[in-house]
Amino acid sequence: MPTIFKTVRPVFNFPMVYVHNNTTTTIPELYFTYEGLSIDSSLKKIKPNKVKSTAISIKNLINPKPLYMYFLDENNTKHDIVILENLSHTFIDSIHICAESINEDGSLKITSYICEKYKD
Repeated sequence: MPTIFKTVRPVFNFPMVYVHNNTTTTIPELYFTYEGLSIDSSLKKIKPNKVKSTAISIKNLINPKPLYMYFLDENNTKHDIVILENLSHTFIDSIHICAESINEDGSLKITSYICEKYKD
């Protein structure tokens, strides 16, 4: 009798964050965090017209918290934005962030972030 393999969903599903750099400039290292997260998730520099992704650990998240994205510009000024108001331990969607330009103050102009439901 042949062996039948079944795809099994991992015990922990983590939300994925995809950052689309639609600018003509390399975006500096980005960090994603929420209150109580011991180690922030990060993405190394993102070249123009490229996409990078990272997982956000929600394993120990008990109460919903805002998810922040932040980075330091060339003047070492911190820029942050709330990406999601209520990240919870049950959130397993993908978050897509589109960076359209870098403003004069060094902050990112984000035109959209879209959450897509996980589908089996």
